[in-house]
Amino acid sequence: MNLLGEEKTKIVKRYTQDPEAWDLYSWGRYFWNKRTEDGITTAIKYFELAIEQDPSYALAHAGLADCYALLGFYAYLEPNVAFPKAMNAALEALNLDDTLAEAYASLGYIATNYEWDWERAESQFKQAIALNPNYATAHHWYAGFLSSMGRYDESLVQWKKARELDPGSSIINMEVGWPYYHKRQYDLAIDAFQNALLIDEEFWKAHCGLALIYSDKEMYDDALAEIQKADILLRDWQPWIEWTRGIIYAHMGKREEAQQVLESLLERSEKEYVSPVFVADLHFALEENDQGFEWLRAAYTQRDPHVVHIKVLPFYDSVRSDTRFTDILKKMRLDK
Repeated sequence: MNLLGEEKTKIVKRYTQDPEAWDLYSWGRYFWNKRTEDGITTAIKYFELAIEQDPSYALAHAGLADCYALLGFYAYLEPNVAFPKAMNAALEALNLDDTLAEAYASLGYIATNYEWDWERAESQFKQAIALNPNYATAHHWYAGFLSSMGRYDESLVQWKKARELDPGSSIINMEVGWPYYHKRQYDLAIDAFQNALLIDEEFWKAHCGLALIYSDKEMYDDALAEIQKADILLRDWQPWIEWTRGIIYAHMGKREEAQQVLESLLERSEKEYVSPVFVADLHFALEENDQGFEWLRAAYTQRDPHVVHIKVLPFYDSVRSDTRFTDILKKMRLDK
């Protein structure tokens, strides 16, 4: 196929001509997709090596942005540290190629989870999709944004498009279930999470998500079994897993066990970053609402990305009418 000059220029700009840099980038994406701390930190090393090999490789800079963004989202790194690094890498990618869809998707994710600029986030996602309609992650992250805004039907359109583009992605197949979960359609959410496990039965996030949904359905034995699977698979302390375990215990009425999980999170928070939202949620689950709002306000102040989802998550239903909750929604412009 003969390419026009402009089309050829775009391909040269977007993709390195150095096969070693491309190989390093590909390994970076492989480890990034694992959604574990070790996987993401390993991915950073590969993207940095790709940039050393070809400093003008815009995709590698976008990959680096996505790594720091996920370190912030998964509470592996403090948001005020992780997301500015992600922003710098994404802007550098755009500096090298201002038509790079991956960089616009990264900026949309940052605008959603850190800047809380809903208009900018949607604009960046739409720009990414316009530039490359076949970039699954742009549809994936746009879907997450829409679901957090309560725009469930639009979200499902984007999720399904992402899955169509990348049917083998465990994370995309799993997260198709979130809009159903937010709508309290738990059985449909369970189907999505189980489909992800058909692709990769060792995907810890799917087991963790199933545990949460089973707990909401009062299927506590199943919930505990799933969170135990996630714990074994990850083979490392993970605040997301501990938070889920604590929520299950609280739902079961096992107050002492839930309190032990809460205390372990508080102890870890003195040495390393632990999402204040996790602590807040456990206080709410234990009906300690004053402490819950104290930690939720701290999460808001620290720009914790998990605050973005409070509008739609079921476990805030017990405090949704509290003026302290509605005040936070108003401050974040999530009250509409």
